[in-house]
Amino acid sequence: MSARTPASPRVRILQASLIAAVSLVSFAVLSVPFGLRPTPQTVAVGEVAQTTIQSPLDIEYVSEVRTEEARKGAESAVQPVYTQPDPAIARQQIERLRTTLQNIASIRDDPAMTVEEKRTSLLALSDVRLQNETVDYLLNISDARWEIVQAEAVRVLEQVMRRAIYEDKLDLATSGVSSSVSLTLSEQQSALVTELVTAFVVPNSFFSQELTDAAKQAARDAVKPVVQTYKAGETIVPAGEIITPADMEAFQQLGMIRPGQRWEELGAAAAIVIVCAVFVPLYFYRRRRSVVLNDSKNILVIALLFILFLAGSRLFVGRTLAPYGYPIQSAALLFTALFGLEVGLVFAIPLCVLAAFGLPNSFDLMPYYLFTSMIGLLALGPARRFWGFLRAGLAISLSGAAALLAFRIPLITLDWVGILQYIGVLVFAGFSSASIALLLQYLLAQMLGLTTSLQLLDISRPDTPLLQFFLRSAPGTYQHSLQVANLAEQAAEKIGADPLLTRVGALYHDIGKALNPTFFIENQMPGSMNAHQDADPFKWPRPSSATSPTACSWRRSTASRAACTISSSNITARSSRTINTIKPWKRRAAT
Repeated sequence: MSARTPASPRVRILQASLIAAVSLVSFAVLSVPFGLRPTPQTVAVGEVAQTTIQSPLDIEYVSEVRTEEARKGAESAVQPVYTQPDPAIARQQIERLRTTLQNIASIRDDPAMTVEEKRTSLLALSDVRLQNETVDYLLNISDARWEIVQAEAVRVLEQVMRRAIYEDKLDLATSGVSSSVSLTLSEQQSALVTELVTAFVVPNSFFSQELTDAAKQAARDAVKPVVQTYKAGETIVPAGEIITPADMEAFQQLGMIRPGQRWEELGAAAAIVIVCAVFVPLYFYRRRRSVVLNDSKNILVIALLFILFLAGSRLFVGRTLAPYGYPIQSAALLFTALFGLEVGLVFAIPLCVLAAFGLPNSFDLMPYYLFTSMIGLLALGPARRFWGFLRAGLAISLSGAAALLAFRIPLITLDWVGILQYIGVLVFAGFSSASIALLLQYLLAQMLGLTTSLQLLDISRPDTPLLQFFLRSAPGTYQHSLQVANLAEQAAEKIGADPLLTRVGALYHDIGKALNPTFFIENQMPGSMNAHQDADPFKWPRPSSATSPTACSWRRSTASRAACTISSSNITARSSRTINTIKPWKRRAAT
């Protein structure tokens, strides 16, 4: 294992600055609610919801608002409570009726009074107001019928006064007197009884505020607390509906709105950001390997990708399925493909933790992000084949299904439609992550001048233009390079080095011999001229470059100089791109 390459002071300053900048941006992403919390567009009670607002998770809570509404409804349903009918009032009124009947009887039986005087006396009675027709009937009725009328009047009044007669319902009580009169009486007798009894019907039950309050309190106490339940994806307020206090309570219980940014939330966000900011540099310091991080372009790209993927994860909050379909795993795959497995692991862990931190469903989203990212980059491996990315996408989908089965599915209720939706989200997350990583690693490798495993495999193919030129120009040296590549690859595997990088380096280690292949014995045909035999060792020039004009000018024969010139131009035109590709890997091997 190679020792850590010392970084220049300028790179160290850049590393520290990027750690501080990424930490501040991450804290802002966790604190500023731009999609962080699914706050409805309209959160005031009485306003109209602009969009359909759905529950982001399953929840069950005791609704204070709905409970209070139910209690108020039960309280308003309580009728005014009156006291029990007072029997003393009934007895008093019956006694007054009997006294009045006796007075009427004495007037009827007084022989000293004329008919007109009797009429006047009956009309002047204070307890009852008799009509003229009733007075005439009283004066003409027989004594036997009068006795019957008196008895019936006392009976009817007693029956009526036994019932509760309220102050505000006295008319209702008096209107029902006639229905209580016996049907054996004649119509005139019934009317007389009704008129006599009605005058003595009075309220015997009165409104009690104390009893009414007690009844309302009992009704409130009888109402059980209302338990409100929402399933993930269930509509809380449809678009166009007015937001009620119960809806606002649901938003608060779901964590969708809060009265303000609390210091506890800011402290929690700052704590997790600090932990992640300490974890990454401390790991690389203890591992004593930071070759990748010594390149300013590399660390700038890592910081930018980290921030972009973190900010993107907060744009899908408030949705039921979208957070699980967000391809955050592509960041881990991309770091691994560009900078190696170790870099992918170290940066994927804080990214997954921060992306799920502080969300309503973070308890199942965080392990989902972590497990899928870790298993995906481990399945990707050295990223030498397109199948490696396809394999990583499949691993992400399968590990995501396992994570959801372990942490989310037991907490919710799903039907077949919901199961199919989750399957679709998992498939999308896996293969979109693989596709994004495959595309971005190619673009970023070109931009950063990095040579990926896919590029190494590409330039190691026998049909590569430079290797084809090598084969045709110097077949002996080409075969020698193949043998060295095979041996070097096996040696690299034994010592734990990069076998692919070693093989490609060995393939091209003698590429310069293709400029003048006949100067090397493995390329000389039997019977051909050997330029070394005719050369004077004391006059042999020493050119500074095999491809310079001087390297060709010293050739003794015109044919040799022409072949040298042609070979120089051909190899320069055909191999410029490949040589530029190999240079970064030579630098890595040197470190």
